[in-house]
Amino acid sequence: MKQLAINVFLLTGILTGCTCLNVSSTEANRPIPLPPPTTTRAAHPTPIIYFFTRPDCIYCRPMRRLANQLHREGHTIYVVDPSRQDLVQRYGVSAYPTFLVVEGDTVVRRVIGLTTKERIVGE
Repeated sequence: MKQLAINVFLLTGILTGCTCLNVSSTEANRPIPLPPPTTTRAAHPTPIIYFFTRPDCIYCRPMRRLANQLHREGHTIYVVDPSRQDLVQRYGVSAYPTFLVVEGDTVVRRVIGLTTKERIVGE
């Protein structure tokens, strides 16, 4: 039944022309592949935004809509769940939701908790 609901949701989005960022890590909805760790700023002239989230986090739910909005506006954003312990440890994430703005190999902005688009993109 859950799979049917997900399929109906995705089909509705496709038919209405709405783009939706996948934030689930189920078998049917695999996480977005992340860039290799050797990627440099020359390969990504714009900042990369990592959105660290957990399925049981009540504050992450509204931030998923914000992540979708950033994706629709053309920002490079990756949704990272706790199963990616390599990234959680690499960036020292201990609270959820967390947005990291990374330019090259440098974290230029870290936003923890409920936030706005302006705080993430730096406007």
